[in-house]
Amino acid sequence: DPSDLVKRSRRIRENLELLTDDFLQREGLCLARPIPCDRKCGVVYCSEEHKKLGQTEGPHRLLCLEATKRMQRAWRVFASHSRKFSENFLLAGRAYAQILVHVLYGQKSVEEATTPFCGFFCRRWEELGAGEAPREEAGEPRELRSLSGRRQTLEESFSLLCRVFLAPDVLGESAWTPANGACGEERRQLLQEKWRKLFSLDFYSELLGTFELVNVDIEFDSPLNARVASALSLRPCKALLRLVKKVVACEDVIDAESLEAGARGALDRDSNSEDMEEWKTLVEDLLPPFLGVGLFRAVSMTNHSCWPNAEVDYPFLTNAAQVTALRDIAEKEEILLSYIDESLPLAERQRLLKSHYKFTCGCQRCQVE
Repeated sequence: DPSDLVKRSRRIRENLELLTDDFLQREGLCLARPIPCDRKCGVVYCSEEHKKLGQTEGPHRLLCLEATKRMQRAWRVFASHSRKFSENFLLAGRAYAQILVHVLYGQKSVEEATTPFCGFFCRRWEELGAGEAPREEAGEPRELRSLSGRRQTLEESFSLLCRVFLAPDVLGESAWTPANGACGEERRQLLQEKWRKLFSLDFYSELLGTFELVNVDIEFDSPLNARVASALSLRPCKALLRLVKKVVACEDVIDAESLEAGARGALDRDSNSEDMEEWKTLVEDLLPPFLGVGLFRAVSMTNHSCWPNAEVDYPFLTNAAQVTALRDIAEKEEILLSYIDESLPLAERQRLLKSHYKFTCGCQRCQVE
């Protein structure tokens, strides 16, 4: 009904008018302004401290501040290929940049700089799909559904990566043994010994295999959710926030009369404890979380069990992990995490572990089941 749509739109607009910039600032509902990179490349930081750290010790130093125009063009091509096939390629490229920053500007040896990425369980990336039925996961490129396709894609990515970093304007002329007319693969063979492992297809493939097998998903709650929950002045917007959640969840939208009645009711029931609980439930996950991925030595080297005795979370908005015991843990008992959803049936758990991590779980629970 067009008239109903007009009324609903008017009510939504009236509710939104409560949320002026001044109001949001006064209620502490605005995060600090992001701090842009000095070169205006689009990268932003949460503070001057992190900006300084990122631009002196992080991969951004090499990828932006120290990058020549040739390198920037090559990186854009590499990044485009990565987004088409696998974002882990992009993560590996940033890992290479981090390694090179430590070597070129931090006086570390190549071995010292690569150590944080080594020592984990890994397999060659192109072999991770070998021996399985052709995969047709949603959104997965066709080229990644076979061993030959994965190998070809890996070689393409490695070639593009070498165009970014394997050049005199990055490593310096001294990185190569002098030779006339050498280029391409031949030029790689003339690299000084210290660089050869890093710029080998084997290292690149195993680094990607590590990322795919043992990287940890990270999820931070939006800090604004807690602030919204404690903001009494936002109660008149309860109906609006309820509508937002319905829209985001693709549920049936409430009508304009319900929206208006909800706003009036919110004003009448502010002191009601039951209403307070409803408000907290409504806003606890109103804003989406921040999602990321990382390679954490302590967590990524912890073994799996379908009957885990601990779980890991990242509630501090830092790289510090919080490990919580799920049951009593005896002295000298190994800490075990679940790599998958342990509520799944045995057959599905074993299939996922075999598919993604290449092992069959033999924990006490699996043996009993």
